[in-house]
Amino acid sequence: MTGASAVVVLAAAVLLLAAAPGHLRHRPLLVVSVRRHGVLPPWAARSAPMLGPVELLLGAGTLGLWFVAVEDLRFLWIGAVAGVVALYTVFCLYTARAMRSAPGSPCACFGVEPLTWAVPLRAGALALGTAPALLGTPPPSTIDRVLALGAAVVVALVAWVIPAVIALWSEERVRHHSE
Repeated sequence: MTGASAVVVLAAAVLLLAAAPGHLRHRPLLVVSVRRHGVLPPWAARSAPMLGPVELLLGAGTLGLWFVAVEDLRFLWIGAVAGVVALYTVFCLYTARAMRSAPGSPCACFGVEPLTWAVPLRAGALALGTAPALLGTPPPSTIDRVLALGAAVVVALVAWVIPAVIALWSEERVRHHSE
């Protein structure tokens, strides 16, 4: 596995772990946001609280398997990465559709920041960037695994902040033009 794909898969897992506690604590907000997006039928929107446990399981499982890095567990690694790729693909498609049906509504990714084009782009980039990790396993060297995780935390922080910064910039631009 290349260093870049390792960093992206770890960043994706870190972001899942960062989002999970909020989705677990604020289940009603998540359901309201999903209903407001108008993408899912009402019966499916009620299942939105399952997102937190899924994020927690995939994020923690991927990071745990990264540090175990045992060749005998390769099938578990591939399963965890496939789950991460699938979840970010769903996020990308869902948020792209929500951008059309309810632009500016709360994203519910990491709080109440508005949904912007940066959200589906972030999810799509993470899905595409994580997919190559399906073909490899974590490196055998502990130092390589630790260094990749350090770089992944930086990438995850940047990916987390970009949509919020774009939302603030857009809001400021609208406010400036209305004055």
